Amino acid sequence: MHEANQTTGGCTECPARVVCRCLGIREDTVVDAVVNLELRTLKELRQHTGAGDGCMACHRLLKRYLERYACSSSVPS
Repeated sequence: MHEANQTTGGCTECPARVVCRCLGIREDTVVDAVVNLELRTLKELRQHTGAGDGCMACHRLLKRYLERYACSSSVPS
């Protein structure tokens, strides 16, 4: 059995997990975009990845990814 990630509800051993079923956007794509492009809003995430542009059922999950990874990629100088 895979270990569940309490923060995002994702599986820590499944980076290819689909988080936006309408467009087939994977968890690793979302996390990479949030961290590497320093995305902070759902609108930015939608523009850069397409995730959330279908039925919008994944918006709550996408916001959790933003909360988790946008904060962790902000390191004060």
